[in-house]
Amino acid sequence: MRYDKRVDLTLIGEKQYDPDTGQTERPEMIIYENLPCHKSPLSLQRTAIAFGDVKRDVSIIRLRGQISDKISHAYIANRKYVVVRHTYYRHDTVMYLEEVNDGKG
Repeated sequence: MRYDKRVDLTLIGEKQYDPDTGQTERPEMIIYENLPCHKSPLSLQRTAIAFGDVKRDVSIIRLRGQISDKISHAYIANRKYVVVRHTYYRHDTVMYLEEVNDGKG
């Protein structure tokens, strides 16, 4: 299995007031940066079994080592994904991702 993609893992926090800008914003903290990963799409059959809906476009990333920190979003090739589910194994971590189409990332 090739770990040929790079991923940035982030955590988006709760809304906070920023006195400098005068706006209520959600801070985004980069937890891990430029990690090698293997990305593959989840098949329609497995999507139906795991999430009960075949219309969802879910991908899987596999990372070496256990990452037990709270992760809410991932960035792969300038695309933003929301982390739907984490699965931890002895020597690696699997995350189920769904692409976010907000026009920003």
